[in-house]
Amino acid sequence: MRVHAIQTGTVSVTTRQLRGVGGGRTRALRTMFDRNWVEGLPILAWLIEHPDGLIVVDTGESAAAGKPGWAPRWHPYFRLAVRFDVEPEQEIGPQLRAKGFDPEDVKTVVLTHLHCDHADGIPHFPRSEIVVARGEWEAAQGFKGQAGGYLPKHFPQWLRPTLVDGEHTVAEGVRVMPTPGHTPHHQSVVVEDGNRTLFLAGDASYTEELMREGVPDGVTQSPETASQTLARIRALVDERDAVYLPAHDPGSIARLEAA
Repeated sequence: MRVHAIQTGTVSVTTRQLRGVGGGRTRALRTMFDRNWVEGLPILAWLIEHPDGLIVVDTGESAAAGKPGWAPRWHPYFRLAVRFDVEPEQEIGPQLRAKGFDPEDVKTVVLTHLHCDHADGIPHFPRSEIVVARGEWEAAQGFKGQAGGYLPKHFPQWLRPTLVDGEHTVAEGVRVMPTPGHTPHHQSVVVEDGNRTLFLAGDASYTEELMREGVPDGVTQSPETASQTLARIRALVDERDAVYLPAHDPGSIARLEAA
């Protein structure tokens, strides 16, 4: 299998989103009202060339992100704590075409979670099976979903995802595993290809360093769950000498190329 990194622009977040501080509601408030920023993190999606068909993991962000009307004005997170920089040609559809692939040929799309910078590219894949954790899909719906940081208004009308519970085999050597923390139903994708194991981590942590330190982010509703998940990931990565590839780690592309 060949795996490609697809960078769909960049995102800037507060430093306390990467390294959460405090607990309960104060944790989210500290994240949103932090005035120190980490600029220009990549927004990564992944294309897997599998013998059974193309697989995409996460779909990246839309060029509409950050423009008026894109997010609800009343939501403090989108007003205070995140900035996106995505050009139309950086969306996943044009990027795949530039690499010689047609988005309509993608057999399966796996979403680690439904935050906008991982799910806003769904409209590029109307012919694909979209795989989402059942609890994640349910959490993203309606006003409650918006209040929780999801933007369900951007989900296409035709979207009827395949909902999965727990571990799920996407194709031979490509497996979804639950990694709750960043969201309660976050999942990651393990790719096993001969002697090489890739761990496509979504936002299980924002960087490999934070995973190894076991530091929960400033978005999680349960730092305890996130810490336990990071410990399990670290054990798996070390046991299999896996290449750890979070979606916003500036080092992920280089680690993939060196794998």
